[in-house]
Amino acid sequence: LIKKTRERLVTHSLYKGKAFRVQMETQVQDFVSKITMSNPEFIDVNFMPAELMLNRDTLDLLNAALWTPIERTDQTRYFGVSLKRGVLLQGPYGTGKSLTALATAKKAQQNGWTFIYLKDVRDLKRIYPFAARYAPSVIFGEDIDLVVKHGNDDNEDGINMLNNALDGVDSKDKDIILVLT
Repeated sequence: LIKKTRERLVTHSLYKGKAFRVQMETQVQDFVSKITMSNPEFIDVNFMPAELMLNRDTLDLLNAALWTPIERTDQTRYFGVSLKRGVLLQGPYGTGKSLTALATAKKAQQNGWTFIYLKDVRDLKRIYPFAARYAPSVIFGEDIDLVVKHGNDDNEDGINMLNNALDGVDSKDKDIILVLT
C-alpha cells in the first residue's frame, strides 16, 4: 500500500512536469532543527520579459546539451545517451542566462519535465533528492561561485558537493540536468 501510494504521489504530484522556484528553510522546534522546502512559487512559462537572442554557436551548444534531450527524451534514451548532464552558463550580467532559464523552463514543462529554479544555489545538495523524485527534471541555479569560492580561496566542501551532484554515487542513474551559472 505504501509503495503504491508513493508511486501515485510521484505520478500525480502537483510538482511533476511543472516549473517552479524553491528555497530551503531551517525550522527549529524543541531545539531540533529541520530543513524543509518553503512554499514553491510556480513560474509562468508563457511570460518572456524579453526575446532571447544568442549567437549561433551558443544556440547550437544549448540545443545539443540542454534542449534536445528535453524535447526528444525518448529518442535520447533509445540511442543510449544519458539524460544526466551538467551545463555551465557563463557571462557578465545581461548576457541572457536568466532568460535561458525561462526558455528552458518552458521547454521542460511542455515536454513533461520538472523544472526547479533554486533561489539559493547553496540549496543544491538538499534539493537533489526532490528533483530525483520528480525526474526527469532540470535544476537551475545561479551564482555557483557562492558555493565553490570562499573569498579568494577555493571552497573544498563546496567543490565536493558540486562534484557529488554532477557525478556522485547517489545521482549516477538519475535523469537530472543541472544548469549552473
